[in-house]
Amino acid sequence: MATENFDFEAFKAQKFTEYKKKEIKPVLVRKAKAGIVFTDYKLAGKKTACVFIPIKKAPEAVQLFKQIKKDKEHLLKKTALVKVAVGKDEDGSDKISLEIMKGGLNRNSILAKGEKLFGTILKMKLEVLGGVEEEAEETQEDVVVETAENSVVDPTKKAKALDALNAIKANIEKVKAAVGKAAPEKIRSNAGKLQAGFDQVMNGISAFVDNMGEDIKALIEEVQQSLKALQDGSTSNNEDSSLGENTLDKAKLKNYAKDGKSIAGDFKKLQKTIKNNLADMQSEQRDVDRVNEMIERVQKHEDIFDGMNDIEKEKVHKMRATIKSKVVPDLNKMMQDVRRYLKIRTRILVNKAKNRTEAQGKIADVQARLERLKAAMESNR
Repeated sequence: MATENFDFEAFKAQKFTEYKKKEIKPVLVRKAKAGIVFTDYKLAGKKTACVFIPIKKAPEAVQLFKQIKKDKEHLLKKTALVKVAVGKDEDGSDKISLEIMKGGLNRNSILAKGEKLFGTILKMKLEVLGGVEEEAEETQEDVVVETAENSVVDPTKKAKALDALNAIKANIEKVKAAVGKAAPEKIRSNAGKLQAGFDQVMNGISAFVDNMGEDIKALIEEVQQSLKALQDGSTSNNEDSSLGENTLDKAKLKNYAKDGKSIAGDFKKLQKTIKNNLADMQSEQRDVDRVNEMIERVQKHEDIFDGMNDIEKEKVHKMRATIKSKVVPDLNKMMQDVRRYLKIRTRILVNKAKNRTEAQGKIADVQARLERLKAAMESNR
């Protein structure tokens, strides 16, 4: 959600049902790094127990909180700027953690009034960290926030922030250099760690960013953009993405080579068996089945090759070329030879059966004629 010059008039004109569909879609909540929580906030003129505005970036949430204060959009004692983390609870259910950074809302109020919004509607277990247990006085909160935002930045604090951001920037370059060399999951893991480190730095200096000078603001923007580019690439499912297209999957290459050697060895044994069976005129249907099984193994091997990227294919192209040029043609010839033999043998057996039947008929006819001749001779005596 865009937070610059946030249009609260349009926001609070929505009915709660519209707000649910548009403002707190699960995909928006899961991407949020920060947000604003209101209690007893009016939507379409009707008081709503709890309203949450999810925001992707912590600095944008800080700016929105300032806008709320400046325009007196809502009572500060019923408002909180929160850091957001979405994950899994111990029982495997979805969980959202809100850490109170600013505002007058306390943990108990958010837990009590946010139960329906987070538990029933978003179906997430709600955890609230930071803040205080009891309700703070609005005037006291104003003093605390104003002091934090307007205080002079400690040079030591700024120096530490610069060091931390420069370290993150240097590590981003290292991760970028590993693209195409390291596994995609390792790239994603490192990008996530860098983002977590950046969020931690920003949470520590968010209240003072405006007073830190243009140099650190420019560095923050640069790190943000670099992280976004790295994360967009690492989470892409496109097979042609820069993180995936040149990555070597060593396990895949090893299995491909192992299967190829196995196919070559078993092919030689099959070749010898088929040759001997044909020479001895002992081929049966099982020889056809054996050849079919080998063809299926070669096809599966080819399917693995098709799923490889260009660099992986280059690593195994010799083995693949050998199988395609030697094994595949011979398998096809084997199949033709065995089927031709079985066809001829079937024809021979049919002819033998026909000849046997004809011979048996002739024998029976001769026997019958002999019996008739014997009977005639007996009658002439």
